[in-house]
Amino acid sequence: MSMDIFRKYDIRGIYNKDLTNEIAYEIGLSLGNQISNNKDNTNKIVIAKDARLSGDSLFNNLSQGFIDAGIDVYYIGTAPTPVLYHYVATKDFLNGIIITGSHNPSEYNGMKIIINNSSFYGDALEALAHTIQNKEYQKSNHQGKLITCDDAIENYKQDILQKILINDATKQNLKNLKVVIDSGNGVAGIVAPHLLRELGCEVIDLFSEPDGSFPNHHPDPAKLANLKDLQQAVLEHNADLGLAFDGDADRLGVVTNKTEVIFPDRILMLFAVDVLKKHPQATIVYDVKCCRHLEKVIKDHNGIPLMYCTGHSLIKSKIKESGALLAGEMSGHMFFVDNWYGFDDGIYSAVRLLDYYAEIKANQKITFSELMEKFDDNSISTPEINILTSETRKHAIITELAKTGQFGDCKKIDIDGLRIEYTDGWGLVRASNTTPNLVLRFEAKDQKCIDEIQDTFKRELLKVAPEVEWM
Repeated sequence: MSMDIFRKYDIRGIYNKDLTNEIAYEIGLSLGNQISNNKDNTNKIVIAKDARLSGDSLFNNLSQGFIDAGIDVYYIGTAPTPVLYHYVATKDFLNGIIITGSHNPSEYNGMKIIINNSSFYGDALEALAHTIQNKEYQKSNHQGKLITCDDAIENYKQDILQKILINDATKQNLKNLKVVIDSGNGVAGIVAPHLLRELGCEVIDLFSEPDGSFPNHHPDPAKLANLKDLQQAVLEHNADLGLAFDGDADRLGVVTNKTEVIFPDRILMLFAVDVLKKHPQATIVYDVKCCRHLEKVIKDHNGIPLMYCTGHSLIKSKIKESGALLAGEMSGHMFFVDNWYGFDDGIYSAVRLLDYYAEIKANQKITFSELMEKFDDNSISTPEINILTSETRKHAIITELAKTGQFGDCKKIDIDGLRIEYTDGWGLVRASNTTPNLVLRFEAKDQKCIDEIQDTFKRELLKVAPEVEWM
């Protein structure tokens, strides 16, 4: 068994190489033992899968593991990750697994896990790996059952409609929006276009048919190349804005009517203003990759900013610990506790964005591009930059860089990797939790400052890791 599939906040690997059917069975049996041994838990679990070609085989083996452990499996079929989360949150369940490779290439698959109503990550995943390695699991004398459920997507859609369509003005405002949706052949396509039409929007949808081979482009809105089709369609249809989802629809990408790509930290500013208007002094959590201006916007609108580690499970844990009402990551994960359930949900985030903008458009007659200009401090920033290394080297490089790196007069933030803040800008390098990469991002007042910060990072990084290839 490859230990590499047990990441910091979920399970992920190449199907039939790292993540095999046998391991899927052992995961189900081991987690099933854990559930049945916890007197406060219930002996049942909800399982769903995304559109990847390996999903059926992994489900069959994972579910059989749970059944052999005496756990009843409720299967909701092919669905977005937030639909699975919603089913656990609103039905009589404490446990759930979505079989998904998220934004990874088509040969990957994985699992995001909820046990006892909490994200299953970190030490818990390490303990699970140890259990499987040492074969410390056993079948139950009692067989669980497999129950198929077909109400999950409709329940999810109806909950959103009831929470958003609260009056006639809202309905009319949303009817005035023209939106392009790019589902990238992921599972967002079976929910998002239909939901937005039910809200009243005019919708032009791209690549809505789920296809695990992803024939049109990779379903990762964090990569600018994957937004080209969306940008072109926004122009062709004179749309108000464009929305893109990753493979399992828990992340959101946004482009304006002028096809500008709006990074998620700026979208989080808009959401923060909206939430803080209704809940002054609320805590807003964001990850280390987000821009510096976000902190200022939160403070200026009477909120409490809280920077934390990257990772959907880690952010959800911090939300519970801090009592935050909103959180977001630079990757596009957004988490609403205000009028929602606190899990990362690209589709609900899209609806909240449209609801916010529809009212502003109706009252102020401004375009989405003009609205987003209000959250621009004119800094220059880079998208996420990935430098290939290895699973075994990536964390060691960060540790050595933190010990020996010479970054000059700066403030060092080491909650997740190394974020170096200067007067006129900042840089970040951290180990990816999902791929064998170092992840970097830079921001500064102008290009000269960004170049200087990048040069410093390059110099210090190559000292400790001369084998890496700088971008």
